[in-house]
Amino acid sequence: ALSNLIGGIGYFHGHSKVQSPYNSAPVPYWTSSLYTAVPSRSFFPRGFLWDEGFHLLLINKWNPEISIDIISHWLDMMNTEGWIPENRFLATRPCPSPGGVCRPTERRRQSSHAHHGGVRPHPTPPRMAPDQS
Repeated sequence: ALSNLIGGIGYFHGHSKVQSPYNSAPVPYWTSSLYTAVPSRSFFPRGFLWDEGFHLLLINKWNPEISIDIISHWLDMMNTEGWIPENRFLATRPCPSPGGVCRPTERRRQSSHAHHGGVRPHPTPPRMAPDQS
């Protein structure tokens, strides 16, 4: 597992398309570089922010300096409102997804990783049952 993860660390440069509530159509995000571990070199050869934390748990045990460098690259992509695109692919190349279908990163208040099997945040805290002891 470690060798596959380390082999999936890559360096990307370019821009992605971002859909914001402020524009009617996707626009290019600024050109930047990203050092990241990809979840799958063959099917998803691009960085995903929500996966990076899990990747870094293992990478940090192997080489903490690389972990810090990867986190720094993601933070460099933060805009003035504190938003970071959730995935990264080069818009100058064909989309690296199976079938070549890539949607622009959508800027929302809630992370869209909930649509990809992630944890969906509760809009309100769950009610606790009264103690029945």
